[in-house]
Amino acid sequence: YKQKKFPQAAKAFEAIIKGGAANVDTHLSLAYCYLLQRLYSKAVKEFEWVEKYGKNSMTLQKQAGRTAISLRTMISGVCPAPCLKAND
Repeated sequence: YKQKKFPQAAKAFEAIIKGGAANVDTHLSLAYCYLLQRLYSKAVKEFEWVEKYGKNSMTLQKQAGRTAISLRTMISGVCPAPCLKAND
């Protein structure tokens, strides 16, 4: 992730999640990997996961929830700024 190799980082985070060793940071990092690859619908799902299960930080939950809502709104074409088109 730090090397900006987002496809490879996403695969690593996905493997951690499938292995059952994931935490909120894993899902949040995966959400940003998807976002930076313009895989918006996948990013939304991860941000929603963080919103639901990030119980240790209300700020993180709210931020993840707002990001998910913004992405969903922009994907649907209802937005005040240029809308996003998912490439997935």
